[in-house]
Amino acid sequence: MQGDEPLKGYRGLEDSGQPPARPPAGAYCPNCGHPSPGLNLYCAQCGTYIPDPFAGVPAAFPPPVPAPVPARAKWLPWAVGAALLVVLVAGVIWLMGDAGGGENSRSGVSAGFSSPTDPWEAYTAQTPEPTRLSISAAPTWTPQKNTPTARVVIITATPEPSLTPTRAVTACPGAPEQRLEVGEDARVCTLVDSVFLRKGPGRRYEVLERVRPGTIVDVIGGPKCADDWSYWEVELPGGETGWMSEGGDAVDPYFLCPN
Repeated sequence: MQGDEPLKGYRGLEDSGQPPARPPAGAYCPNCGHPSPGLNLYCAQCGTYIPDPFAGVPAAFPPPVPAPVPARAKWLPWAVGAALLVVLVAGVIWLMGDAGGGENSRSGVSAGFSSPTDPWEAYTAQTPEPTRLSISAAPTWTPQKNTPTARVVIITATPEPSLTPTRAVTACPGAPEQRLEVGEDARVCTLVDSVFLRKGPGRRYEVLERVRPGTIVDVIGGPKCADDWSYWEVELPGGETGWMSEGGDAVDPYFLCPN
């Protein structure tokens, strides 16, 4: 087979003005007619170059142009991921703060924590000493001559009013008014949280037990002032003894109330 007979049917345009369909992958050498695996190659039989007659012919339909991606669609996944990370970190911090210890479960002071300074000691250190008045000389008394006169004094019996003992209002600096008394019983009056029974009067002492709301205790000593609270020595129903804070805070005005 000589010439370009195998390629005649693939050259030129159809009557519709559209380029004809591209031939299959195989082609023939225009010189010797030997089959070739493709175009733009040299014939393996005679070495003739086999051109591509469709090189430079525009495609019948241009390739589709991808739709532009909105700019916000690129950073939206990153924004959602950052928001989820912030929520996760906030939740972890809240759980860690709720699990801490104090005079109740919200105070955030762990058991055995020792404060660097005692507020009562700092308060007493700042209290000025009372001013002492000195008397230089005793006043001079001059007797006067008075003429004695007779006086009649009528004495009537007046019943003495019965005296009702009243309790003095006391409170530690920064603490609410003390309402407990030694020898009486008290009740843990917090809403939800348990109150710590400590080895001594103050947060620096070891926590012995958590006492649930509604528990009745006997007041056997105190009060002692520490950490802006009034501490009382109490005995639990099981016989355990220790110190508990009378309170309070923003949620519970008092931790221990008179029963």
